[in-house]
Amino acid sequence: MEAKRLLENESMEKDTQSQTNIPFSMEKSTRTTDSTSTVAQKYEQIRKSPLYQGQLSYIKEFLIPNGSKLDVETLIERLDVSPDVAKLLLNDSLRG
Repeated sequence: MEAKRLLENESMEKDTQSQTNIPFSMEKSTRTTDSTSTVAQKYEQIRKSPLYQGQLSYIKEFLIPNGSKLDVETLIERLDVSPDVAKLLLNDSLRG
């Protein structure tokens, strides 16, 4: 069943190539760039959020100076944030 679906997807991709005359590898790289920029935009929106700024300040002013354990799981538990936001907070707090 899975193999049949993969073959159908491959056939559809070939049809798309012939219609647009764009090499398949180039088409794939464009999609990857678009999704990467979308993720970057999402992270920028999160970073601009007042809630995010407050959480980052809390980490820098209270958790780091007190020697609290900083990892993704701790931030998820203490700040009630998603794993993605916890990773962003951890990276941003350690950057300076």
